[in-house]
Amino acid sequence: MRRNKRGKSDIVIDLTSMLDVIFILLLVVMVGQKTTASQSAEEYEKLQEAAEVQIAEAENAKLVYEDIADSYSYVCVASASVPFDADEIQKRKIMLLVNGSEMRSFELIGNDVEESFAAFKAALEEYISEYKDCPVILSLNDDDDRILYRDEKRITEIYNELSENNPNVYIKGNLSEVVS
Repeated sequence: MRRNKRGKSDIVIDLTSMLDVIFILLLVVMVGQKTTASQSAEEYEKLQEAAEVQIAEAENAKLVYEDIADSYSYVCVASASVPFDADEIQKRKIMLLVNGSEMRSFELIGNDVEESFAAFKAALEEYISEYKDCPVILSLNDDDDRILYRDEKRITEIYNELSENNPNVYIKGNLSEVVS
C-alpha cells in the first residue's frame, strides 16, 4: 500500500470568507463609533442648554434675595458649623459667626457637652435680644459632611426653641416667613 504524501504546497486555505467577516465587523464598529460621537455631541448640547437655564435661574434667585435684603434696613445672621477631625471624634467645637463680631467657638469634648451647648444657646439669646428690631436668621451648615448627627440634632433643637420663643428669629430654609 502506498500512501499519498501531500506536500505543504498542496494545502489551499481560502481566506475570502474570513476577510469578508473582518471587513463587515470593521464597518459595524466604525458606524457605531460615528453614532456614539454624534450622540455625545447631542448630549453635550443638551447639558450645555440645561446649564444655561440653571445659570439664568440662579441669577434670578440672586436678584430676588438681593431685593429681600434691600427691603430691610439690615438682616442679622448667625451661622454655626461643627467641624471635627475623624481621628479625634471626641474633640469638636461649635464655630459661631454673627454679624459684626468675631467668630466664637465652644469646645465639645467627650460625651458631656451640655454645658457647651448651654453656652452656645446663651450667646445666641444674647445676640437675639440685642437685635429685637430686625429679623435674625439662624443658619447651620447642615450640608456639611463634617458634622456629627448628634451635634446637628442638638443645634437644630436649640434653633427651633429660639425660633418658637422669639418672633424675629427664623431658621434658614424658612425665608418665606421673613417676607410676609
